[in-house]
Amino acid sequence: MPAPDNSQRAAARDETRLWQAMADPQPVYPQRTAARCVTRLLSVPARNRQGSRLKPLPRTMEAMTEFAARFLHALAAAFGRLPWHWRNRLGDAVAVLWRALDARESRVARRNLALAYPALEPEASARLHLAILRSTARQALETLRFWTRPHAENLALLREMHGVELFDAALAAGRGVIVAAPHYGNWELLNQWLATRTPLAILYRPPESAVGEAFLQRVRADDGGRVTQVRAEGSAVRQLFKLLQGGGVVGILPDQQPKAGDGVFAPFFGVPASTSTIVTLRCAPSKYQNSGPRA
Repeated sequence: MPAPDNSQRAAARDETRLWQAMADPQPVYPQRTAARCVTRLLSVPARNRQGSRLKPLPRTMEAMTEFAARFLHALAAAFGRLPWHWRNRLGDAVAVLWRALDARESRVARRNLALAYPALEPEASARLHLAILRSTARQALETLRFWTRPHAENLALLREMHGVELFDAALAAGRGVIVAAPHYGNWELLNQWLATRTPLAILYRPPESAVGEAFLQRVRADDGGRVTQVRAEGSAVRQLFKLLQGGGVVGILPDQQPKAGDGVFAPFFGVPASTSTIVTLRCAPSKYQNSGPRA
């Protein structure tokens, strides 16, 4: 695929900014909401105002960051130990609070409803809006449990699994597997299930604080070291392609908005939405076409 010239890159960046302005604010994901809730308490900036990486933290700061991450892990574990019905009620209360304060989660849900269902009656839209907020808040609290409880205990909650034979067949083929799973359901639980069957690398967007980064590294780690977290920046694409060529398994969240100029626009509910090209590049006819499954 020929590389775009500077004018094409500039046009893509301008178009991205345009649609970002039209669809402001950006999407809300329950796992990111959970991480933001706990890391907001203690935050050590990981980037300067220009967005470039800061110099490595001194030992004292590293120790403080690790202590803060441990503290947040303990706090998340406390919420994770709440009974399910208490957690659900707390999530419903958080949803009502988001709506009353017109929080970011509430604005995003309202904007998405307007884009996806413009003809929906106001009363029906209001009911669906509250249901979305409840689901988001409940899943954020649910994520705290999955992050801090033993994986075997979490996976014991599963009642039905679909498509396992398809995954096993693709894995057995030895040509590399892409698990493209959007933020529908609990992605963190899927990570834990996948890690019981194979080592995998997951692409993630790093948080904006060193404490948040240390916290996520802690809660997403598995005892067997079978999960590798790959930051969605720099040479991540080349690293993932290398893993796939070696027959590895890669997890990608295709509904994450890529950086300006890095994605393409595709119609979603009739609205152009910026999306990543990693999956299409990997599966399109190219030098990689014989090194991985297309399903």
